[in-house]
Amino acid sequence: MPHEIVAAIIQQQQQLQAEGYAHTYPDAHFLMLEDEGMPVGRVVLNRSPRDLRVVDLSIAPAARRKGHARAVLRALQERAADEGLSVSLRVRRDNPEARALYASLGFERTASDEMAEQMRWMKA
Repeated sequence: MPHEIVAAIIQQQQQLQAEGYAHTYPDAHFLMLEDEGMPVGRVVLNRSPRDLRVVDLSIAPAARRKGHARAVLRALQERAADEGLSVSLRVRRDNPEARALYASLGFERTASDEMAEQMRWMKA
């Protein structure tokens, strides 16, 4: 497939994702993650009165398995604990690495369907 077509498809998918997030989470914050000034990923967060929702946490392939996602989640857990909030997220069932990470940080499954699990962390 020509590069231009692939680029156009990716751009369209990103636009649809952004529109979906904006519709579902109109107050979400989009943050770039950096390591020594280099972008390594992004996190989309939505805060409600009782919960800090991780709408999306994406780490660039070259930056994976270096502790970036764990560091972000721990920081979010500390903030949530200080403010009396829970931290919630959705993880696809076909992503065992992410599911293992979340479980290792104390997230517990609260609901599931064929595609994904809802998980929540609350300070003990």
